[in-house]
Amino acid sequence: MAKALVDTAILAETIAKFMNLPEDYIDDIVLGSLLHDCGMLRIPGTILNKKTALSDTEMQTVAAHTVYGYKAVLSEFVYTERVAMLVLEHHERWDGKGYPNGLDKDSIEIGARIIAVVDAFVAMTARKAYRSALLGYDAMKTLLADKGRRFDYEVIKAMIQSIGVYPIGSIVLMNDTSIARVVGIDPEAPLRPLIRILIDESGHLYPNNKGKLIDLKEYKNTFIVKAIDPLQYQQKK
Repeated sequence: MAKALVDTAILAETIAKFMNLPEDYIDDIVLGSLLHDCGMLRIPGTILNKKTALSDTEMQTVAAHTVYGYKAVLSEFVYTERVAMLVLEHHERWDGKGYPNGLDKDSIEIGARIIAVVDAFVAMTARKAYRSALLGYDAMKTLLADKGRRFDYEVIKAMIQSIGVYPIGSIVLMNDTSIARVVGIDPEAPLRPLIRILIDESGHLYPNNKGKLIDLKEYKNTFIVKAIDPLQYQQKK
């Protein structure tokens, strides 16, 4: 849980900075990211740990965590109303079908819209008891497929430009069969990141980051075929 909250805060800050939001608001977004699920502490463990589908009443109980969190941020943590609103609104949806107040589009705080996108990304890339973690690339594809239902597309676009279609750290298969790690991104060319070769096309392994650095913007005939599970790379070592 703690790692997920920190990851959410870091990504939210990155996107907010890319969108040129005011510094004091970015600070509030970071706080809101760290606290966005604090209301879950009020939800009974019998519901949170339930292994079968939740009833409608239980789902309503879980949904109430945004209101519990809003109240806790104000009365217990004594942060500002703006931070509390980010916690309250992070499950509102772009199409108006979210909760607790059914807000839509720009009536939702931009910070809450950022937290919503990042929260979904972090959840998808985390391993769960009932499923494997998605690769960052696959999580990005899922967000792009949303088509304005849950998320603000401008936030998703800012995320792709600031974090990359293949987030830094992604392991990727190249068209020459080499394997590389993404080590840098360019907002203007999110599909052409900076990569470091881990295993070249002949099968030679480069340990300790000794592989060649390649800026794909300069190598037009070299491109990423797909992202691969880091475990596959480990098996090749």
